[in-house]
Amino acid sequence: MNKEQAMVCIVNLTRQQTLTREQMEADAVPLNEYRGSEKQPSDAVKELLTFEFPPTQKEISDRGREIAEIAAAAVEAHQKSDDDNRRMEFALIDEPTFMIPTLARELRNQGLKPVISFIGRRKNDIKDRPLRHIEFIEV
Repeated sequence: MNKEQAMVCIVNLTRQQTLTREQMEADAVPLNEYRGSEKQPSDAVKELLTFEFPPTQKEISDRGREIAEIAAAAVEAHQKSDDDNRRMEFALIDEPTFMIPTLARELRNQGLKPVISFIGRRKNDIKDRPLRHIEFIEV
């Protein structure tokens, strides 16, 4: 993903709530407090992305829609905030993989562009070095 505009940020909608240094340097931000719920939005998203049993298509659809609504509320709260003048335009998603198509569609319906983090090694990296974020890819 090319960052066409320097004043754009990426909201984190993953179960992994701790962003890497590279992801933060690429303007990814944690999911901020979601008004209208007793739970922190990151806890709600983590719960919605966790399945004890194989989900039905309806569960996938319902949870994808709910996560996208949480993201839209976070974007709205972010836009009203004076703390950060960047626009939230992108949403970082990852696993579970069976959620990605539905979640991507629902995020687009909310006006957000879904991205995934391309994680890997660069050619000159030592094999034992941990994998790291290289760039965001729009899905």
